[in-house]
Amino acid sequence: MNSAQNNPRRRSEQTLPGGSSAPGARERLLAAGVEIVSEVGLDTGLGRLNFEEAIKRAHVARATAYRQWSTKEAFGNAVLVELAKGLHLASDFVAEVPAIVADMVGDGSTLATPQRRRNLIVDLTRTLVKGDFESILQSPSWHLHAALSAASSSLTDPELRASVTAALRISDQGRIEARAQLYGQFAAFAGYRLRAPLSGPSGFRQMSEAAGAAFTGFLIRAQYDTTVTAETMRLRAFGMSEQRQWSPQTFASTNGIFSYIEPDPGITWDQERISDLLLTDFTNLFHAPRL
Repeated sequence: MNSAQNNPRRRSEQTLPGGSSAPGARERLLAAGVEIVSEVGLDTGLGRLNFEEAIKRAHVARATAYRQWSTKEAFGNAVLVELAKGLHLASDFVAEVPAIVADMVGDGSTLATPQRRRNLIVDLTRTLVKGDFESILQSPSWHLHAALSAASSSLTDPELRASVTAALRISDQGRIEARAQLYGQFAAFAGYRLRAPLSGPSGFRQMSEAAGAAFTGFLIRAQYDTTVTAETMRLRAFGMSEQRQWSPQTFASTNGIFSYIEPDPGITWDQERISDLLLTDFTNLFHAPRL
């Protein structure tokens, strides 16, 4: 047996001129399978995943491909796990948050009195939960997550089902941690704190768990019922002195957030704090979560 056969890395990679390496046959086939699913969509049986097309795209010999997976079904199962492992649930909307906050804070007059601050924080919360929801609703990652969740429930192979569901849990945990960090950043900006007995990062994580569950419910319902995002209610809500348009989703999400946080009585909203806030770089304050 030669050295290439004894070395797993040599077996899975090809050496290119100059000493660089390219993905091996298995990796190229899986990448081709993921690419095909991204184009044709995912159903619970991966019925539209064409093994022969994946072989063609991966530039792999058929004999080599069938040594990796003897059947189309086996290949489909491997692609299913690969899709789940590569899933990253994140909202692109976070990049828009600093500009939205800066625009709504304006010249600082919205921070001048307790009532104006309440109006600002509630209206800002309403705006942010709406934008975040709309961004996720249009996200291919969310639709893939929903499809994978549906597919995993129909898998009969216990080992395969365990691999897919474990990967889905990891992606869920990443989303929960990311949103928990953002909630902490928002509370620091607003001068709010977690309601007792919650505190610290674990409290914001608990808040994120609850908000995420409600979010998921609305995302699923929005697939067949557009009324959840219709702003049909004009209300003076959550301590605001002004009316705003609300949808069932924005109202429920905002209510959920304020059930976890409250104004921090230890913070003094004097001119110095307001001036410092106006000088704040909101891009640094509302940064991409560190995971």
